[in-house]
Amino acid sequence: MRNLDSIASVHGAETAAKINNLYSEKIRSLSKGNDFAARVENGRFYLLINSNDSDENSSRIADVLNEIKEHSGKGIQINGQTMSTHLNLGVLDISSDKKLSTKWDEEDIVQRLDYMLFCSRNKSHNFIASYNVKMEKSLRQRALVEGELLDALSSGQITPYFQPFIDMKTNEVAGMEILARWEHPREGFIPPDVFVHIAEDIGAMRDLTLLMLRRACEAAVDWPTHLKLAFNISPNELRSDETMDRFFEILQQTRVSSDRIEIEITENAFIEEVGEISEVIAKLKKRGVQISIDDFGTRFSNLTHLKMLPFDKIKIDQSFIRDMDSNPESAAIVKNVIALGKSLGLPTVAEGIELKENRKTLHELGCSVGQGYLFAKALKGEDVIPFIENYQTEIVYLDKVA
Repeated sequence: MRNLDSIASVHGAETAAKINNLYSEKIRSLSKGNDFAARVENGRFYLLINSNDSDENSSRIADVLNEIKEHSGKGIQINGQTMSTHLNLGVLDISSDKKLSTKWDEEDIVQRLDYMLFCSRNKSHNFIASYNVKMEKSLRQRALVEGELLDALSSGQITPYFQPFIDMKTNEVAGMEILARWEHPREGFIPPDVFVHIAEDIGAMRDLTLLMLRRACEAAVDWPTHLKLAFNISPNELRSDETMDRFFEILQQTRVSSDRIEIEITENAFIEEVGEISEVIAKLKKRGVQISIDDFGTRFSNLTHLKMLPFDKIKIDQSFIRDMDSNPESAAIVKNVIALGKSLGLPTVAEGIELKENRKTLHELGCSVGQGYLFAKALKGEDVIPFIENYQTEIVYLDKVA
């Protein structure tokens, strides 16, 4: 349920307590026979459904979920007011997977239910997360990452890799996007979309960001000075004076000029938090840092959004690039974004280029910069200079374009 602390802060503790009690009564009314219902802290409830067989269990679970959602959807009547509440629901059907559930005790079951609630909250309001084998793997992976992330940062397991940007007109290497890679000694490579989000959750994002910046700058100090270094920084860290002060300290210590730095902000982040980060971006621009909008096209992209902040570059999301030659809608989006960039005098970057045909089409449309496996996979720091030196001869298999 919507956090009762937030309800109490706005409407008072008495109102929050009444809402909590009303949900307790509703959940108690849904329990039958050998069921077990419990209320714990801050608007969290457990209901154990104990039916005769798995089919009946599944049917009861569906009925209970519908009842709770319907109860919430009508709003809660408190002191003559109708108050809305947001639910997050987690479902663990023990009878559906005997191989997993036979290994669990009571603590294991509660742990998995709590993880379902966590997954549900990260999706949206009124989202139902159901446990399955994939979730079991995700839980184990998350437990590993949370337990070992800080050690991985200090021991050098997490290192920067470098994904080249290629100038579509001159066919020269124009810069590098910095990507965090974690090679675990037992588990192998752990995907960044797993550990980056967890770093944010456990308060380690600042350490991760600054570590990647320092190691990337140390690697790049002797590279050609025209190469840009692009970093994706979360809005939370952008708003942190401490993080940004240390950011520029690292640039000074590693002798990397701030005009070589690009900071990438996802479209979703700047739409939701434009007011809070606009001042920060203005300060960065004064220091010579360039700002690009990442994953452009995935939300409600329009000219108004681009005028909100002084962006220097537009990155077109790779989902549109990869199927642009087979999907007319994707092709139209790519074409329009490139045209929009031209009209605003902003370079456009196409992510995820894997096919020669895509490269040719993008070049003809006037896209400024390309990035993707067609040119190179992400490189270790020591491989960047050899890649740059050999690039012109290694791309002879690509079609020449005028």
